[in-house]
Amino acid sequence: MSEAVYLENVHKVYRTAAGEVHALKGVTLKIPSATITAFMGPSGSGKTTLLNIISSLDRPTSGVVVVLGTDVTSLDEKRLERFRLLRIGYLFQSYNLVPYLTALQNVMLPMLAAGMPKDLAKAKAKLLLRLVGLEDSAERYPIQLSGGMQQRAALARALANSPELLILDEPTSNVDLENASAILSLILALNRAWRTTVLIATHDPDVAAIADKVYTVRGGYVLDGEMPRGEIRIDVDKAKEIYEKIRAIDSAWR
Repeated sequence: MSEAVYLENVHKVYRTAAGEVHALKGVTLKIPSATITAFMGPSGSGKTTLLNIISSLDRPTSGVVVVLGTDVTSLDEKRLERFRLLRIGYLFQSYNLVPYLTALQNVMLPMLAAGMPKDLAKAKAKLLLRLVGLEDSAERYPIQLSGGMQQRAALARALANSPELLILDEPTSNVDLENASAILSLILALNRAWRTTVLIATHDPDVAAIADKVYTVRGGYVLDGEMPRGEIRIDVDKAKEIYEKIRAIDSAWR
């Protein structure tokens, strides 16, 4: 099994008015492709910093970071932005939906930025909204969506460019139990049907229970650990059906 992520002796130091903050301390990791990996720990433990380093939203102070076979520390900002746009999907804890765009337009945005023709982007965005159960809310603005619906719209947007690596920062922290279960089921379906590599930062054991591998993040250190995968009902067939249609759109474009 190939590696989706490889980190070697990664440090991240932030310099503040109060002094240096050592957010990551010599992290070494190997994450296989097509797996789900969870990072557990309280706020301030370094989970989000770790995800930001892996996603290339932030650069390490020192160390090696190889993502999807690419040494991301060697890329300039322009190439890094393109790499992130095409190959990595990121679900932010605060959703980060554009308030003056509809759900459909929010999902289309990364595809248009990548150069996909508008008609194909619109067709693919509709499929992704159907995947997350928002096909009837495509023309609503974020303010017209509940927290759970915004989270699912943000997940659809994270999948816009069919990323090989999907990164989720506290994906269920702002939603109720029903929406949390729906999101976890969808993540499992994507992993199984699409073979998407998934990284999750969470403090919730129920979220971590869907992972193949669990690490504990504490004080900037990443500690090895394991947890059996939980029993969550998923609809893999629906994900496979939609994936085939999305793949046809991607093939027509590329």
